[in-house]
Amino acid sequence: MFERSIHPNQIEAINNDLEKDRMVRALYDIKATDMGSQSVMFKAEVDIDGREIARSYLATVDLQVILEVRKKRNEFVKNFFSFRKYEKLIQSN
Repeated sequence: MFERSIHPNQIEAINNDLEKDRMVRALYDIKATDMGSQSVMFKAEVDIDGREIARSYLATVDLQVILEVRKKRNEFVKNFFSFRKYEKLIQSN
């Protein structure tokens, strides 16, 4: 099978489309190969914006649920370490 690179205009169009995504900061090491039968294999290293991904995720979850889980986790940690402290006191006697 003979593989060849796609036309630079097509690569630029794909890049422009990807770079419009607010979560994509930059694209590097781009390779696009015509696989025939109207198929293209596209490979690129993508520099993503982690803060934007976090913002997008937080927009989909209920902040009250996160705060409640965090509160319960803090209570658990506090109780766990209190238990460990008293366990050591009991074992030392």
